[in-house]
Amino acid sequence: MNLKPISLRDKELFNEYLSGCPNKTALYNFTSLFIWKDWGGGSSWQVAEGALCVYKRIQERVYNLPPISADENKAAAAVEFLLEQSQKDGRPLLFYEVTEELLAFFRKHWPEKFAAKEHRNGSNYIYRTADLINLSGKAYAAKRNHINSFVREHPQHALLPLTPDLIPQCRDYMREWLDSRDKEKNPTFFSEYAGTMLALDNFSELDCRGACLVSGREMFGFTVGETLNKDTALIHIEKATATVNGAYPLVNQLFLRQFWREYPFVNRCEDLGDPGLRKAKLSYHPCRLETVYHLRFNGE
Repeated sequence: MNLKPISLRDKELFNEYLSGCPNKTALYNFTSLFIWKDWGGGSSWQVAEGALCVYKRIQERVYNLPPISADENKAAAAVEFLLEQSQKDGRPLLFYEVTEELLAFFRKHWPEKFAAKEHRNGSNYIYRTADLINLSGKAYAAKRNHINSFVREHPQHALLPLTPDLIPQCRDYMREWLDSRDKEKNPTFFSEYAGTMLALDNFSELDCRGACLVSGREMFGFTVGETLNKDTALIHIEKATATVNGAYPLVNQLFLRQFWREYPFVNRCEDLGDPGLRKAKLSYHPCRLETVYHLRFNGE
């Protein structure tokens, strides 16, 4: 197979394929595929049968993103290509990040040939943007209180657009963030750090917008996002000083208010099975979870 690592020069080609698909989860986006390409194992890609095929090595197994093409027949032909390749290599054919729509596609073309298992840790959290901007009602009372606390303590705060002159400060912020984490207990902190630094290092080349929460010369957090589809914004990265009351909810609120209010929905990615992250994401009351599945070919 003529596999290539995902690099920045692939952006235009990836976007060409992605633009014709109903992108609903974070991974159907070039920036996500690029900055998190090394998370859990290396990523690679090729074009097969007119469809974009992305491979991910996770714990010594090769997983495939469902082939990406606006043409269903080309996507189906690519699945057959991947099946043939997996059989030649003597490995199971596994797919990840399979949405409900793609699950229907597999069941239509290969009825009862793929075993599907819901991957709760990968479900994407979808919110109404207006809910996270307004934080109205009893359900968001705690968020409002935390924000008010921050505003009282830092009356000169501002959310500044992420410009090249602020990138070095964001890098310093991330180095301090990594130093404060227990990497032995959770080695994924290294992957999170590496992906975030990759986004910062290539920010001007990506189709993203970002912002930094500052007060005077002190930075309290930063965030990066972009458009996922015509009605949904996607938050790639959100970092804030957890020891400062209100920093996280204020970064979230102001970024959406200043940059993404024209989009009805916002995708804030998955929780990766982390109990603390799951609790935090649920506390913002998603309007739905975008369910994803893992598939394994079990046919003849």
